[in-house]
Amino acid sequence: MKERFVPEIDEKKLKTLDETGKREWAQSEADKRTARLEVKLDGPGKFTARTAQVLRFRLLLSAEMFDPAVPVQVTTNDKLTNYDVKPSRLVLLRDFVERFDRTFLPVAEVSCP
Repeated sequence: MKERFVPEIDEKKLKTLDETGKREWAQSEADKRTARLEVKLDGPGKFTARTAQVLRFRLLLSAEMFDPAVPVQVTTNDKLTNYDVKPSRLVLLRDFVERFDRTFLPVAEVSCP
């Protein structure tokens, strides 16, 4: 995602800030416009996600991260959703072609929300 923004600050406030204050203010303005996603694996098939300015995201799951017989639970910003997930060779192949990473081999994916 790309966004250009022109920081707007009152001239009086700008004059009261030193160089460090100006940098901190500019960083806080950029942070307000930056999407954030943090996902935690709570146990097999159970995830907690915290998002800010994220409409949707995709979780790639290795075979050890879930049981195909049990729905995957994803709690996003305190809202629980269950997903029926089945292993797929296509997920594995597509991810390997994109990243060439042999250390993480996803066999399924969950599109959230």
